[in-house]
Amino acid sequence: MKFAGAIFDQDGLLFDTETIYGKCWKKAGEEFGIAVTDAYHASLCGRGRREVIERARETFPGLDAEAFVERALQLSAAMQLSGEILRSCRECGIGTAVASSSTRSCVEHNLSVSGLIDYFDAVVISMLL
Repeated sequence: MKFAGAIFDQDGLLFDTETIYGKCWKKAGEEFGIAVTDAYHASLCGRGRREVIERARETFPGLDAEAFVERALQLSAAMQLSGEILRSCRECGIGTAVASSSTRSCVEHNLSVSGLIDYFDAVVISMLL
């Protein structure tokens, strides 16, 4: 059987993003002088940027929510995945794409930092706004 392409989900498959984001939310909270709990982080999972900013405003009144969210996203660095399966796809002529509900800039950043960007032919975004 020959495959024409393979689609990889970024969050949870290519990168353990929730663990990474959990650490980054806490670090950003420390920088902004607020305590970010695991429950707060869990309440953000699967939400779009606008919802995350609104949640920060509701949870931490007086906080510069946009700056806080931006800082947490800046801190999120991708953990590198072994490129073995991706190399195999490339060698076999199987096209590859990464799919995510994150922003295109976030996905491209994660792929660049991890050294995986050259393994993908396309990035597919289905972002919740």
